[in-house]
Amino acid sequence: MAHDESTNDEVTGDGELYGVLAEYDTPGELIEAARKVRDTGYTEFDCFSQFPMHGIDEAMGIRRTILPLLVFGGGFAGTIGGIFLQWWMNAYNWPWNIAGKPDWSIPANVPIAFETTILLSVFTTFFGMWILNKLPQGWHPFFRQERFGFHRGPSREQRGLRRDWRSELRTAFETVGCAGRVLFPAVDARAHLQCRAAECS
Repeated sequence: MAHDESTNDEVTGDGELYGVLAEYDTPGELIEAARKVRDTGYTEFDCFSQFPMHGIDEAMGIRRTILPLLVFGGGFAGTIGGIFLQWWMNAYNWPWNIAGKPDWSIPANVPIAFETTILLSVFTTFFGMWILNKLPQGWHPFFRQERFGFHRGPSREQRGLRRDWRSELRTAFETVGCAGRVLFPAVDARAHLQCRAAECS
């Protein structure tokens, strides 16, 4: 991580450097930059855009989510659990002889087993999505940047920075071959890419 000599940790840009942020005009430029960052060896970086971009997952090296496997496991556990629960209650713990009918049979227990399958699948989907996406995220350093989400120019304080952040971060991005317009700490709302410092494998 890069550190500043100043102890001021306000939005002016002083303090500990979180990462590198650059802006690109077109989706193609962003995808190409993400591919170059991935090929350089960075493993912790993210891309932001106000619309979905086809091919960005492959360019970033994002693997297919394991959520479907988790949902299948949750549904299978619901099926087995529902059948076992009915067997334990009706055939083992409290059997009733009703008109000579069997204490337990598969057809009579299909509806409950179906419901428990759906129940655990839904729970696994909901909570698995939150956990895998590391949500909820109550705070992120970008939340302090007014232009991250709002198209606004830099403030007077940001214009008067003692350190040339744009030049410094442009140099950092050029080292990975994906130089764009570096607008940190003032970030445009267009497609941009962020790389965590000191996260290169």
